[in-house]
Order: sequence, then C-alpha cells, then structure tokens
Amino acid sequence: MYSPVGRSNIGTLAIGADAVEKFAYLLLKLPNALFSASNTWRSRPVLYPCTDAICPELRHLEEAYPAIKQEYLAVRKRLDRVPRYHEVDRLQYDLSDSPSASKNWRVFFLEAMGRKAALHRQQCPTTAGVLDRIPGVFQAFFSILEGGKSIPTHSSPYWGYLRYHLALEVPKQGPQPQMRVGDRWLTWEEGKGFLFDDSWDHELVNENPNLRSVLIVDVARPMGRLCRAVHSVMMFIMGQTYARWVLRRSGA
Repeated sequence: MYSPVGRSNIGTLAIGADAVEKFAYLLLKLPNALFSASNTWRSRPVLYPCTDAICPELRHLEEAYPAIKQEYLAVRKRLDRVPRYHEVDRLQYDLSDSPSASKNWRVFFLEAMGRKAALHRQQCPTTAGVLDRIPGVFQAFFSILEGGKSIPTHSSPYWGYLRYHLALEVPKQGPQPQMRVGDRWLTWEEGKGFLFDDSWDHELVNENPNLRSVLIVDVARPMGRLCRAVHSVMMFIMGQTYARWVLRRSGA
C-alpha cells in the first residue's frame, strides 16, 4: 500500500544523504595521502604548458571547438534548467551558493567517474564523441559562471586527476575573469584550452556582468603503478556512489 513520505522523513533522508557524502569526502584523504607521498609531489607544476606530454588526445577538443561551442550555446538557451553546482553536489554549497539569484555557478554534466550522462550526451553528440576518444576521463561538464559570480579559494577533494579547461564563452569587454592557481593567475581565450593541477589552492575572481563558460575535462594524473591501481579502484567506487548521486540530481 502506498504511504506518502512525511516532511520529517524527507528531512531525515536529506540529513542521512549529507552524512554519507561527508563521510565519502573524508575517505578521499587516504588515497590523497598516498599520491602526495611521491618524490615528485612537491615539485608538481601548477600549469602544464604542453598537454601532449600528459594526454595528447585533449587537443581534439580544440579541433572540435566550433561544434562544441554550438552544442554549449544550445544548452545555454535553457540556462534556467541547468542546475547550480550545490544542487547536484551539496558539499559544493560554500563554493556555489550566492546571495544573488543571478550570480550562479551552473554545471551540465556529460560524464562522471566513467558513468555517462546519457540524456545530456544525446543533446551534445559531438562533444560526447570527442570525450569518448580521450583516455582516462574522470569527469566532464560544462561549467557556467553567471555574471559577477566568483569562487572562493579551495582545492580539489581528490587528487587523482588533472583538470583541463576549454574556453567556450569569455567576456569581450569589461574586467576579465581570472583564476589563481597556486601562485599563477590565468585567463581564458575562447577556443583555447589549458591543463592545470587543481590540487593546488585556487580561486576565481569574476567582476564581469557577462557569462564565462568552459568545458571542464578531468583526466587521470600521471602516476606510478600502485597509485594508478588505487586511482582505478577509487574511480570504480565513486562511479557507483558519487557519480550516481550527481547524475541523478542533474537529470542526466
């Protein structure tokens, strides 16, 4: 017999889900400790000037930029239906929330920990096809910052990947959005991409009233055999947990 869930039960379920996610984030400290124990960790670069040395297939994204841009623009037409980051991952609330209803960080997931966002990929077939040619994709999504939305200092909760940005829409007038990674300040150029290490503290300063959007693609960090094995295990576990939560909430 159907029994409606009361308000108190809904609140209990939400609190339980939050507790599980917080515990999962704490567990990431274990593989991070292993990754950071390598001899080269302290000398790891902030920015990788040559992506070919890490993942040459990333250059296919720049080659496909015109088609990817058109698919992004189709998504942008329905911007109010693209969720804010903290709506798909509640632990991103401090980064994603804003006191202004018009200053949001919105995300349109295409892939998470090896799990494909089927509905979103149908809307972006060219982008999905290029992503399928890139080995070791950990996450991929359109990251859309509305005008005036900045992101405070933070670092990735998991260090098994490097992050690539392909600039899709960058304001052409007014103050340019900037991102500080470690001790470097970076800007974007439409159609161009760069690879950086977001295990370093980073922040984004955006005082422009227009959108700044990129395609984010996370790829496996180059590591030794043991760390690669641990990363594979973590990707499987997160694919069965975090990725399911995020894609379900994003409607993907």
